[in-house]
Amino acid sequence: MRAHVLEVPPGRDVLSCVSSFARRGRRGAVVLGAAGRVADVVLRRREVLRGSMEILGMAGCFFPFPRPSPATAVFLAGPRGTVLGGAVALGGLVAAGPVVVVVATFVAAALDRLPLIKDMPTTGQSTPAAADHRDNVVCM
Repeated sequence: MRAHVLEVPPGRDVLSCVSSFARRGRRGAVVLGAAGRVADVVLRRREVLRGSMEILGMAGCFFPFPRPSPATAVFLAGPRGTVLGGAVALGGLVAAGPVVVVVATFVAAALDRLPLIKDMPTTGQSTPAAADHRDNVVCM
């Protein structure tokens, strides 16, 4: 594992920047934390948090292989001291100023095929990152 400090410029989507960093390096990345201001955050449940907010915390995983979307959650300081947040939609976390994201990267990322049926035997085989993972099950 290796730590990286990424700075996302204003106007760019934070999740897209971290995701492209992971794909470009062909590494997995785990968000350890983030700081900065974002505006008009779109959550996965189609809720839009309007206005400029400060990031209190962020957690997520980014993999170098195809995946529906990064699994990322953000916690924000809203107006009048309220705490808001949840799972973020891809493209829904736009930096309102410089945003610093701390990630740990790892190589040889793999998803293990999990049994879909309770009595199904476990093979113990893992699939390399470059393989097609559409049939795999991911636990989050």
